[in-house]
Amino acid sequence: MDLPRASVVVLALMLSCAAIVSGAPIADVSRQSSEYCPGGVEPARLPSYVDTSYSSENATIECGLFQDIDWVRVNISAAMRGTVFRGGSMTRIQFASQMMYSEFQACDLDEFRAILADFSRTRFSNLTLKSSAFAAVHLKNAALKNVDVIQSRFGPCNMSAVEFGKNVRVMSTQFEGVIFDFGIFTSTTFDETVFSDTNANEANLIDVTISNSRMSTSSFRMSKFQNLKLVNSSITDCEFHRADFSSAKFSGVTTQRGKFWGTNLGGSVWDSGCAVKNSDFHNANLSNADLRGVVIDEASSFRNALCVGMQVDGGCEKFCRFRECLCEAPTPSPTASPAPYASSSPTPLPTFEPDPACFPGDATVELDSGDRIAMRDLFLGARVRVRAQGSGSTREDEFEPVMLFIHKEPDQFGVFDRIVLETGSQLVASSSHYIFAPRSSLIPMGQVQVGDYIILDDGELGRVASIHRNVLKRGIYNPHTASGSLFVNNVHASCYTTAVYPFVAHLLLAPYRVLARLSPMRALAQLFENALEHGLSKSIAGLSACLWRITGVVS
Repeated sequence: MDLPRASVVVLALMLSCAAIVSGAPIADVSRQSSEYCPGGVEPARLPSYVDTSYSSENATIECGLFQDIDWVRVNISAAMRGTVFRGGSMTRIQFASQMMYSEFQACDLDEFRAILADFSRTRFSNLTLKSSAFAAVHLKNAALKNVDVIQSRFGPCNMSAVEFGKNVRVMSTQFEGVIFDFGIFTSTTFDETVFSDTNANEANLIDVTISNSRMSTSSFRMSKFQNLKLVNSSITDCEFHRADFSSAKFSGVTTQRGKFWGTNLGGSVWDSGCAVKNSDFHNANLSNADLRGVVIDEASSFRNALCVGMQVDGGCEKFCRFRECLCEAPTPSPTASPAPYASSSPTPLPTFEPDPACFPGDATVELDSGDRIAMRDLFLGARVRVRAQGSGSTREDEFEPVMLFIHKEPDQFGVFDRIVLETGSQLVASSSHYIFAPRSSLIPMGQVQVGDYIILDDGELGRVASIHRNVLKRGIYNPHTASGSLFVNNVHASCYTTAVYPFVAHLLLAPYRVLARLSPMRALAQLFENALEHGLSKSIAGLSACLWRITGVVS
């Protein structure tokens, strides 16, 4: 029989083996519609319950209102969807049930336990949650407002898209194995809180204060920390890829093995009690940041970090001299007019190439000796792998000498694309550089899409898992072999770019290939290459560079 959502349904749930519920509807409690209960909740007066269990065999209550309850040591495994708990207290309560779309209002929750329960879209407001635990619980899209969380433990839990509203204070609480992805935290305070194995990717934290806390083995990728205050806390083995910490304030913070790749720390302030140990700020933005007095060890990396206006002990130029960071914004001026006399400055500022049509200095190739060598260490005549036929014990590799460098500029910076394969391998090259795709086709780096396949050094196909555009890296190198190809970072790449069709560019370089192979003409080729590489003769270098640009090999 289809019973209405009235006190009869409430009574059906509350019947247990040793208790009978009696009561009448409360007429003065108005019904409020909600997403799950468009008709509102049904009020009922409930007495106190002690040492009682309610299971799914009793009933399923929906859209019920528990008013001024006083429950002690109650185990609930029945479904209670859309239920409102208003006023009163719960002590040593254990939920293992479906509580979606429920509300806890103005309750005191002491030693509250939730195990294998679903609290998705549940709202907690104007209450204290003390000495409680949530394990294997769904709290997706849950919301907290005017809540004190004290000495509690969460994890593992899925709290994605959770909303911590204003006046939420978390004290002496541990989050372990918790997912906070896409969460929103507004004016939230965390004190003596532990975040371990926690993910808060693409979360938004606004006016949040974290003090006396520990963060370890956690991920905060692409999260936004607006007006963050981090005080007397530690960060260990955490990832903040492309997170935004602009104008954040750090006081007494120690970060160890932190990964701040591409992170925006512009305008952030670090006091003298902070320490940075073995952390990576690769491609980070530290413009106008204040790091005076911060202890930064030599194991920390700031390669390609933008440090314009950064304040640091000893000055920015001294700090970046051996750390490969930038104290001045790179400007797209790859060709500067040479001074008539040598400059007196011992360390010229690096120039910047917006579309280098090359590989960066840390890209690697394989030599015929089996060793791998970085582009920055590659030299003329080095025999590099250009083809791989067969697989396993039958594989035959082909090696060719490097016959010239169109670009070899170790101190120049360029903007590149990075493709990451499902195997974890990655290739960084300019967007106009060709790489090999199946069926011997060529595709520019800038046109590669996620899911495309490219040819690897073992002849197999690698599937592209992710792509990162506009990556700033040091060094611009474009080595050429006789075949016009080579393997870079285990990926089959062409020596040519989109400036000229590869067949035409290869044909135009035919005279140089002949020149490089013939003896004694090989010495003349070496002379031209040395001029290009080291600038020993500006007239020869300029003439040679002009010649190559006319052929269209260099864009």
